[in-house]
Amino acid sequence: MKARTHIFLQANTDNIIKSHANFTAVLNNAEKKKKKKKKKRKLTSKALLNFKEEVLSNTLIFSQGSMSLGDPIKQFAIDVHSNERVYFTILPLFLFIRHKLYFKNFICKNKNLVPVPKLGNENEAVSFYLDVDPKEIPEPLSFELEITLEYVDTSGTTKTFDFTVDPVLRVVQD
Repeated sequence: MKARTHIFLQANTDNIIKSHANFTAVLNNAEKKKKKKKKKRKLTSKALLNFKEEVLSNTLIFSQGSMSLGDPIKQFAIDVHSNERVYFTILPLFLFIRHKLYFKNFICKNKNLVPVPKLGNENEAVSFYLDVDPKEIPEPLSFELEITLEYVDTSGTTKTFDFTVDPVLRVVQD
């Protein structure tokens, strides 16, 4: 029997949606105003950075032990061992919410780690696992998760957008 590690992800979707709306508004304003390309590029890159920071500050990642204690992981390179199965699961932050989160992609420098089931546009997986090859040298695993957020806006229109949880870039945990 393989050893198992469980990683749980929780996101405050309300705050991420608000931040995405602000990011979109900045982009739209930059397009409407006749600004120089350099100034427009600086404005949009600053808005993107602010959005990424908001995503990280509104996303918590737990290991199974830290979840039971209510203490999120402070370091996002998880220890993996050879012949281990690592599960990633999205758990709702709020019990009754109509927003949907699902994994779109798992990005890792180790190309031998392949998510099961296959992630992508057609598969709206809220959980996946990776099998660590027994031949691999155990080392901390750094990763990024591309996630799709689907929600219904105030006019009743279903909207989706993608964002990346890049825990290696910056860890923001309270």
